[in-house]
Amino acid sequence: MPGLRRLGDSGIGRRREDRIGSALRMTFNQSTMIEIARNVVQGATGPGAIDELREIVRAGLANRLVSEILAQPSLGKDDVAAIDAAMTLFERIADIEFFVGGALMAELYRWAEPRFMHHVCDAVSLWMSSSRSDELATWFRAAHDRETDHRLRQRYQEWVSGLTRPG
Repeated sequence: MPGLRRLGDSGIGRRREDRIGSALRMTFNQSTMIEIARNVVQGATGPGAIDELREIVRAGLANRLVSEILAQPSLGKDDVAAIDAAMTLFERIADIEFFVGGALMAELYRWAEPRFMHHVCDAVSLWMSSSRSDELATWFRAAHDRETDHRLRQRYQEWVSGLTRPG
């Protein structure tokens, strides 16, 4: 898709990133992800916690983390309550570190959209259209290339446009 792939991407750096991502995926095993999810739900947003979340997002594990966060019983009795609570948490994280919060919101979108939670979907889109982040736009370009759902691919392209537009 035009505009979503970086010029000059030979794939050489990507292989290195894939090796690094594989090493990080091994580091973030199931019990570690559950612990990190629990910490996020409990409001851990200090520099160390944000650094750990950034590593997870960069390793391509944001969806797995969101899944673990939504599984935390303290977020709510059902999917809708958990998604609403997670959105509030991710907005708080985005206020501290937009790249991390934005990536987590984007992964939450895939949970909210099939449940017709328009208030969450609209909120995510508003965050993406009113913010600027080359780092998150790059993350969306890579997510776009991996995504098989056509609607999410379109949404990612829209968000890249919003995140990189001038002014």
